[in-house]
Amino acid sequence: MATFVDFSTSESAKYVPADLQTQLIDLYTKVAPGLDAFLPWITSAGSAYTYNRLSDIGAGAVVAADGTITAGTAITSTQIAAPFVSYSGTHSIPNRDLRSAGAQGAANKKDIAIAAGAKQATYSFQAAIVSTLNTFLSANSGQVAANVSGEILASIDAVSAKLYQKQNVFLMGNAYVENQIKAKMRTSGGVTTVELNGQYFLAYDGMPFVRNDFISTVDASPDTNRLYAIVADETSGTVAIEPESGRFTFAEIPVEKGKDAWTALVTLDAVIAIHSVRSVAAVDVPV
Repeated sequence: MATFVDFSTSESAKYVPADLQTQLIDLYTKVAPGLDAFLPWITSAGSAYTYNRLSDIGAGAVVAADGTITAGTAITSTQIAAPFVSYSGTHSIPNRDLRSAGAQGAANKKDIAIAAGAKQATYSFQAAIVSTLNTFLSANSGQVAANVSGEILASIDAVSAKLYQKQNVFLMGNAYVENQIKAKMRTSGGVTTVELNGQYFLAYDGMPFVRNDFISTVDASPDTNRLYAIVADETSGTVAIEPESGRFTFAEIPVEKGKDAWTALVTLDAVIAIHSVRSVAAVDVPV
């Protein structure tokens, strides 16, 4: 675990916020390795990220040999204003424990508390990604593919066919879906993986699989687990946005009201942008 900057010490003047930012992003990478590896981040000024979501690419015009232009069809898009959302995590330590731990011991305890807060914030963001995608798919039901009964790999083929491209695509699902893919691959020639930054990910047809256990089983008949296919692209696909001030912020609360405890408050500010209707698709896999 990284050693975090303790802003309560007299040495704090030697540090700048970028130090803590770097350390917390490093922790984010460890907590959510797949999402950090395949979902790109870009920065944006202001309190919201405004962009155009492409619905239809239209058709270009044809210019005849004599210069006559045959009319095409216009690009269709919708302007989206996505405000930043704050995801927080907190962890408290009784001040009595800090006083009895000595200077170095207290600093170590605070490091652990900051890390715990950052993990909470990261987990909240992982859950929010699922919620954002489901809200989008509810409004764009044509991007939900029909499940191919008993054929999880064929279902992946069906969902990936709804995307506008096969490059820079990753799959996302929970542990149940991951195990279903592995089981089918074992009977179809073996499990394949891809490596990125020392991490190994299950992969099918060139698409790495990211496990996100914040995707819950949906009570239905039969119960289902959703598998997502996502084009990760900074301009025409799906991307995570962070403010120019940085993804994470940290505040320490020396004493809470009615509680003699030191509290670390870590906040992750972010929003998911879906630049094209055909950059996200899903299929519901029966249990």
